[in-house]
Amino acid sequence: MKNRKNLIMLFSLTITLSLTGVYASTAVNESTDSNSTVSSEKAENKIKVETRLNTVWQDIKKTHNINEDDYIELDIGKLNQFLSGKLKGYTDKDLIDEMNKILAENLFNAPVGSTKPKILLNKAGNEIVFAYKESDGKNTLNIFRKTEVKSSNDVLFENIVQKSEGDHIPELAPTIWLN
Repeated sequence: MKNRKNLIMLFSLTITLSLTGVYASTAVNESTDSNSTVSSEKAENKIKVETRLNTVWQDIKKTHNINEDDYIELDIGKLNQFLSGKLKGYTDKDLIDEMNKILAENLFNAPVGSTKPKILLNKAGNEIVFAYKESDGKNTLNIFRKTEVKSSNDVLFENIVQKSEGDHIPELAPTIWLN
């Protein structure tokens, strides 16, 4: 009788552990599928935002007649190199100090609802440009241009803001699921 009782208990324990393993593997698979879906959605959203910003940039270039060959874009890596004086060809201390000042003192403030600014550095090394689209569709350039005062050899930067009518900020494209 004891053997039968032990055998039933062992059988019950085996079934319980088996079911627990099946549940655990199902939960792991569902979790993996969920993480995969989240990663996929993040990737799709990133593409949507990049496409939107590219469309905005094309409109800004067109309305302000910007020749991209005259500028380099300062993405986060190049901006850090520039601010530390390590960007090849751009070691002008006055220009670097001005950019640090602009960033530290929040001299560049885009209105709420504006797109992420594109930061451009003139290849001649005499101006920094923040290009963005305001929420009402105005294409805006916030330019900090280096000017020298000949009488005192001081270097100054004038702040010029140029605005032009542009297209409205495009909506993010809807997600198309291909399942």
